[in-house]
Amino acid sequence: MPEGVKGVIGQRLADLGHETSRLLEKASVFGRAFELDVLQRLSNLDEDELVAGLDSTVRARVIEEVAGAAGRYTFSHALIRDTLYEGLTATRRALLHRRAGVALEQTYGTNIEPFLAELAYHFAQAGSSGDVDKAIKYGTRAGEHAISQLAYEQAVVHFRRTLELIDATVPPGGASSVVTLSSLRVRRSAKSGDRAYRQTLLDGARLAQQLEDSERLARAALANYRGFYSSALGVDRDRVSVLNAALDAYDSSDSATRAMLLALLAFELVWGDDWRLRDKLSDDAVAMARRVGDPQTLTLVLTQRGITQSMPLALSERRADLREASELADRLEDPLLAGHAAFLGALAAMMAGDLEQADRLLTRLSTVTEQLGQPLMRWYAAGAHAKRCLISGPAKEAERLAFAALDLGRSADQPDSMLWFVPQLFVARFLQGSLDRGDPYLLDLIQLYPRCCRPRLRSPRAPRCHSSSPRR
Repeated sequence: MPEGVKGVIGQRLADLGHETSRLLEKASVFGRAFELDVLQRLSNLDEDELVAGLDSTVRARVIEEVAGAAGRYTFSHALIRDTLYEGLTATRRALLHRRAGVALEQTYGTNIEPFLAELAYHFAQAGSSGDVDKAIKYGTRAGEHAISQLAYEQAVVHFRRTLELIDATVPPGGASSVVTLSSLRVRRSAKSGDRAYRQTLLDGARLAQQLEDSERLARAALANYRGFYSSALGVDRDRVSVLNAALDAYDSSDSATRAMLLALLAFELVWGDDWRLRDKLSDDAVAMARRVGDPQTLTLVLTQRGITQSMPLALSERRADLREASELADRLEDPLLAGHAAFLGALAAMMAGDLEQADRLLTRLSTVTEQLGQPLMRWYAAGAHAKRCLISGPAKEAERLAFAALDLGRSADQPDSMLWFVPQLFVARFLQGSLDRGDPYLLDLIQLYPRCCRPRLRSPRAPRCHSSSPRR
């Protein structure tokens, strides 16, 4: 800010008197706008005395009352607030931020969620003079609250800042893993292109094991999930190891957490050889989720089962599970679960030849994808639409969609994007009669296709009757 501007503003504030200027300095730590109730707690002034001081600044046009919001004020210009704030010494600024955080707690203690971001900011700005534990706690909760509002980009900012605070203030090995676990939960939803999420969660799980914290170990294991198995390249042994450790450490009685751990372990073993173990884990997860009676847990477990039970002989059961999951997701008004159920349901419907149902689910998937705006969901939707177009044509459009899906998968940094693309392109070119047209690009792609992902014989599973455990 030019010194001349600072001088003019400084003189204008000086004309208000020392006490009023000190009051405005306190208000400046809240930003451009502030609330009367919170400022009163911070200033320790009598209500009439405080309002009188603010009235004089309103008349001087330094601050303004917000129309239609009694008790809310805003600085008439951001430069005025900035001048006040920058004029504070570092020590006084940190102290005021700590006191501002306490004032917010006292004012909104019974309805704290809308103010979590402000609380995290104030306690973080307080530094060593404040409460680092509160800064970490509120930063984590602010991120979680942003997730619940589908504000994923904002959540990432909260988690990143909180992790930086931990790195700067907490001794190595002494940090709670809760922020790490929460931050990666949002990254797999909104920042699916961030490869760091997998390793960070594995590190968080190991830290939880060292702390013998079974709850956080379970959270780490469950957060390391993108809505699909880790990779079609094979079983992710690191994730499986963490899931097994979490199950061993966690309470063996029925719970939503244990049901989700069982389901996710079965999910991660899709490319393993022990199909009996995978089926048992999936069956146990669904049965436990039904006993627990939590609709969200049941929805997630049934959705994951839609991949676990992927053999043709289990197709009827798979489609029934995904229909139930879709209905539950709609009742819960959870767009992310609804999107996964629609995606997997559409694939199952195409496998069954039920193209009318597949089209309905693809429409639903497109709606949810636009609502969420997540790179990962966009890739899912594009891949599913390409598959549908391969069935009915035109093949040239299917090829275009396959390339679009590949671009989305790469931008989301998904390890399976090429693996999904190659067979779709191969079929599209086959249908167009252009496999022999001398295009070397397709041959190069096929050579990249990993040996482990080529078709192999797998033990079939016969459908089972669940007479002792009714579906609904």
